Amino acid sequence: MENKKQLLKIGGIVGFVIAGIYTLIIICMLMATIFYDRIDVVDYNSNPYHYSTDYYNYNYNFGYNSDMDFAVLIFVIGIFVLITVPVYIGSYKFLKYSRMDEIETKQNSIMVWSIVLLLLSCIPGILGLIACFTNSNKISSSFANELKDLNKLKDDGLITEDEYNKKKKKILDI
Repeated sequence: MENKKQLLKIGGIVGFVIAGIYTLIIICMLMATIFYDRIDVVDYNSNPYHYSTDYYNYNYNFGYNSDMDFAVLIFVIGIFVLITVPVYIGSYKFLKYSRMDEIETKQNSIMVWSIVLLLLSCIPGILGLIACFTNSNKISSSFANELKDLNKLKDDGLITEDEYNKKKKKILDI
């Protein structure tokens, strides 16, 4: 149980770091779009402005198809936003689940968010999947405790060897 919580906590923290990096990339791209109008490519052999007959109609020398470059930049920003938001949400969920006492009740949600994070940011998703498939120690520890108690009863002489073997088979479901 504690291992699952630790894996989810680490996955949540790593997810927030990755989402922060994605956010910085988005901010840089947004700044590039804001300052896109102010970029001039100066050709020192000619004037960077090509005036037409109309005084207000001029073109900057951006190279070929600058409108397409701007559209691609906006598209990439949109993709990064679509990736970043689920990473933030999944990381928050992992941290929330790592503080819960009954983590087993959220197994399906952990699995779904693990797959989402696996697709979008890899490491938190892997940690979440490991947490999902880590067996709970409750069952094995309860068997071990019952067998220890049974062995103690036999050693103290409170039960016979036949009773010990019957109860042992019953506990182990043999």
